[in-house]
Amino acid sequence: MSIGNNDNETETVVRTSNYNDNYNDNGNNVKKDKYELSKRVERTADEIIRRLGVDQTYRGFYCKVAYSLSEARIWSNMESAKKGRQPARLFSYLCKRDM
Repeated sequence: MSIGNNDNETETVVRTSNYNDNYNDNGNNVKKDKYELSKRVERTADEIIRRLGVDQTYRGFYCKVAYSLSEARIWSNMESAKKGRQPARLFSYLCKRDM
């Protein structure tokens, strides 16, 4: 005797590609993929620091932002923050809100 509405249905899980995902569909060099991901995160964080003109002491936070958020979301937040009186503070707030 079955309890529930899904007697004969099976659930299918679909895995999609994501920059933040360490899963490799074709089984190739995962270490290389992780290396490329870390380099992309570092480049993005450095670009954020350069555009905002902030001190390198906040680099760790901006690396976390680059790892957690999509580049589209990051640059959208950057564009919005540039319109404010204190762009660095507004950018940090927007990113924390999105993480």
